[in-house]
Amino acid sequence: EEQAAKIVKISKIIETAEDQLHEQKKQYDSILGEQKILNQQLTVKNDELAKLHSRLKVQHSVLKKGEDAYNDLMKQIVTLRHTRDGISIELPKYEKEIEDFKDLKQKIGQTQREIIQEKLRIKALFEEMNKAVNIHRWRILRD
Repeated sequence: EEQAAKIVKISKIIETAEDQLHEQKKQYDSILGEQKILNQQLTVKNDELAKLHSRLKVQHSVLKKGEDAYNDLMKQIVTLRHTRDGISIELPKYEKEIEDFKDLKQKIGQTQREIIQEKLRIKALFEEMNKAVNIHRWRILRD
């Protein structure tokens, strides 16, 4: 009987151990399933992270190019401002020269008119000299 009780007790222990083993196997299988799901999620997240990293590099490159273009434009603006300032300083001088050219143009027109009048006068005098209308004009008349 004692042995039978020990066998029953051992059987119950074995049965309990088998139940625990079966329960632990279920937990193990459940954990393996979760691990598989988590590994898949990790892979997906790593892929997303790689894509984001790639996009970040592209955005950084675009940003760098934009920054370089901006800096070039700012240099051009500074250069153009210096040029504008130089031109603004020289503008009154050139405006004065334009006024002087207008005056000179008027003087040239006036001088040309005077030259034309003188040519006409010379021509008239030359024609008058060649005319024999008053032959004795230049001679002293004797009485």
